[in-house]
Amino acid sequence: MLEPADWLALAQALPVGGKASHVHACGPGRKLLVEHKPNGYAAYCYRCGIPGWVPKAKPSLAERIKALNKRRDIDSKAINSIKPPMPAVFDPNDWPIEARVWLYKAGFDNDWIRDLGFYWHEGLSRVVMPVLNDLGALAFWQARGFDAALAKYLSPSLGADQSKPLYKAEPFRPVDRQADVLCLTEDILSAARVGEVVTGWSLLGTKLTALSEAEIAKFGASRVLVWLDPDEAGVTARRKIVPQLRAMGIDAKAVRADLDPKLYPLEEIRRKVCG
Repeated sequence: MLEPADWLALAQALPVGGKASHVHACGPGRKLLVEHKPNGYAAYCYRCGIPGWVPKAKPSLAERIKALNKRRDIDSKAINSIKPPMPAVFDPNDWPIEARVWLYKAGFDNDWIRDLGFYWHEGLSRVVMPVLNDLGALAFWQARGFDAALAKYLSPSLGADQSKPLYKAEPFRPVDRQADVLCLTEDILSAARVGEVVTGWSLLGTKLTALSEAEIAKFGASRVLVWLDPDEAGVTARRKIVPQLRAMGIDAKAVRADLDPKLYPLEEIRRKVCG
């Protein structure tokens, strides 16, 4: 194992999830990689082929409660503003691994992530996803976290007379799309993925609001597909939304699948929505 004296201070200077290359005493060049992980500090010299590891001391119960309350306080302050929290880290290479893997598993690469304007916010420890209106101005935001002790999704608080906007996905790359077919999804990533094949909009949840109904009617799709997540909440909402749309005179159809839309490869998405 590498001696902590050679690298530990370098790793401790990094933010959680950060990594950096440094010169090692074994020779020239930045061959020493150091990382600040949530549970400790790691190092690896690519010349020596030797790793290093120093675990963090486990916090006491009182320390854990204090840290959790601090995180909840940060969350509470963030949702009081329609403006997304800052500062932003836009380069996915500088994000914690679990945040990147969440997006990579859903079929996104770094270029697509940057194009969407997603970013990491260190204070919230979440991926922030901006929601723009038809004029390209910020209308809403969602932030996705990875701490099981906190809410998975965070978004601005809305007044009683306000409704969530729709997230209207734009295709990232030139593709053969059926733009006159509209597919409604539950989350932003799913809307972006189905948006490679048809027009993809996210409800940002499982409710079809009066605002959403008006937007869908105005769009005038030849067909509207409802592809929500396969859990109980998604299935219940799908069974309610499809009849609502049909009552509006819209040709609506449910898409039944075993996985969230974002977890399917492109050709399988195309098969499910294009038949």
